[in-house]
Amino acid sequence: MSEENKNIIRRFYQELWNEGKLEVANELFHPDFIGHAPGSPGTRGPEEVKRFVAMYRSAFPDLHITIDDQVADEGTVGSRFTIRGTQRGPFMGLPPTNKSITMTGMAMTRVQNGMVMSDWGEFDMLGALQQLGIIPSGPPGAGGPPGAGGPPGR
Repeated sequence: MSEENKNIIRRFYQELWNEGKLEVANELFHPDFIGHAPGSPGTRGPEEVKRFVAMYRSAFPDLHITIDDQVADEGTVGSRFTIRGTQRGPFMGLPPTNKSITMTGMAMTRVQNGMVMSDWGEFDMLGALQQLGIIPSGPPGAGGPPGAGGPPGR
């Protein structure tokens, strides 16, 4: 059972995310699916999964997710992954930067009767926004308001 569930999640990343085969969501995701990820507080059902993936793939058409590690018990698959892509389209209301990103993430995905029921994903959105130049990067306090980051009382 655990290996079957890992294969379902591998298809989720490979076919849906990497290849952009949105129709795969109908096969893999239960109608009562609920997902949680940065930028999506509660994706519900296969249709919303397709919209979420399409939003990212339109911003990052070369988006690729590599599974770095995966573990499973009877009903849950844990995946550690690396996401790479180049922002060629609008993203979160921001114009294309044509910059590439690499970010890491993890997800705990519950599979029941061969279908994805829920997914809790976290990935380094702050790092991605810094790589895109949308949020400044640097030492603590750099680029913040006057007086930020200095010792107390100064």
